[in-house]
Amino acid sequence: MKIRLFSVVENSPLDAKNVYWTWHDLFRLTALYVVAQLVMMVLLTQILTRQFYLEEAVAFFVVYVAALLVVVPFVGHYGFWPQSVYLGLSWADFRRNFWQGIGYGLAYRLLPSLPVLVIVLFWTLLGHPPELPPGNNPVAGQLVFSATWFAGFLRAVVLAPVVEEYFYRGLLYPLLRSAHGVRKAIVISSVLFGIMHGVSLIGFWAVFAGIGMALAYENTGSLATPIIAHMLVNAIAILAVGF
Repeated sequence: MKIRLFSVVENSPLDAKNVYWTWHDLFRLTALYVVAQLVMMVLLTQILTRQFYLEEAVAFFVVYVAALLVVVPFVGHYGFWPQSVYLGLSWADFRRNFWQGIGYGLAYRLLPSLPVLVIVLFWTLLGHPPELPPGNNPVAGQLVFSATWFAGFLRAVVLAPVVEEYFYRGLLYPLLRSAHGVRKAIVISSVLFGIMHGVSLIGFWAVFAGIGMALAYENTGSLATPIIAHMLVNAIAILAVGF
């Protein structure tokens, strides 16, 4: 199957899918998740670090999972959670789109690095080499294969890609697509995805990655494709830091 990395296919599989959730549903879900994260960050993290002496990164991983466990039943109860068949998240979808996901992941891991390298080189030649921020890499500075490293790896390579793709491509992108069309939806969702990663070089790169993930979903109609790509992108970053 031909992989189209940089263009939108005609007669996209998403054209046949009706968006049956609303902006109100999305805002309600987002608010619940933010509140759950904040409350547990304040309460649960303190308990885990002070009473159980867990390292902070491990405690954050537990909080992340706990917040998800609070949100998931709520989403199911209110009935606007798109089913796995709708999103293309069955095991068959993962098998069928595996190599396409790998292709998108490799392309959008490497290609966005080029403009970043140009910017770094430009400022370096001017005598002002930028200090690259650690971004949100959870294993930076951690001992490889420690409990902290594994917690960061699981959060970044397994949980975060699923959660972020579900939100940005699975829920947000279709709403934007139905309101503004494909191209504007790709740009807007990708910019928001980049801002979520921070206003920095990391966020700048994330905008390009977001475009790739949106194209992957648009062209295959399966959220499995951008999830696989996202997992690969994060895994490369984690392993590059870890080793």
